[in-house]
Amino acid sequence: RTVGQCFRESMHHFTWVSLIDSMILRSTGGRDAAEYLLQYLGLSTLKTGQNQLEYLCRASLDDEHSDEPAAVIELCPNKVINLYPQDAGLTHEITLFAHLAQTAVKAAYQRERLKSDAMIDQLTGLLNRRGWDYHISSLDKLAGVVAFLDVDQFKIVNQNLGYRLADEKLAAIGKHLRTAFRSDDCVCRWGGDEFLAFFESMDSKNVTKRLITLLTKIKSQEGISITFGLAEVDSVDVNGAITTAIEVAERSMAKRATRAS
Repeated sequence: RTVGQCFRESMHHFTWVSLIDSMILRSTGGRDAAEYLLQYLGLSTLKTGQNQLEYLCRASLDDEHSDEPAAVIELCPNKVINLYPQDAGLTHEITLFAHLAQTAVKAAYQRERLKSDAMIDQLTGLLNRRGWDYHISSLDKLAGVVAFLDVDQFKIVNQNLGYRLADEKLAAIGKHLRTAFRSDDCVCRWGGDEFLAFFESMDSKNVTKRLITLLTKIKSQEGISITFGLAEVDSVDVNGAITTAIEVAERSMAKRATRAS
């Protein structure tokens, strides 16, 4: 081989190693890592481009060749990338690339699962405080309604039912909250028997109607009453506005609870 050929092969090798680095270090999750790979191999439906590994192998999402692939990269159970060598002498490099790419995809999905688990309250299935903070901080603007919800006299519920059955009631409340709202509403177990919800692009009147309907259903089915307070917010200062809105909504809830008692 000529010096020029060796140099080109070294640069090709460096390029796909850089891809693996990007999949590991820059991807935010499994799908993101998979998309990096698909774009690199010219298989992405989002962006058109050539296969950057064309010197090394042909890539296909379908088993369209009569010969066996040199390597397979599984993106998900029903989606795999088949790699076919341009030359039999390149099989080892293809296998190495496929192994590292597969490892990067699996690691990205694992990070995504760990991150998701860390943001979910295990009892209710709602976001925990970390998940709430992550969601709110991702917004460019805070415009909508914050609701603060508190289970009425939950200490007495604990005393009467015992901690295990009381936890089952909290889990049931979590299920009601998860299924009642829109996918872009943010609902969180704030702590103990307190819950927060953020309804983007809604006003207090509409949120009040929705909550009254939901909490009436919870009381009917679970025998648990919940008091809520609201705060409307419209600000680009997301962090400052959410802190103030939570405080206002909590005070509003406390006033409602006092009047009810």
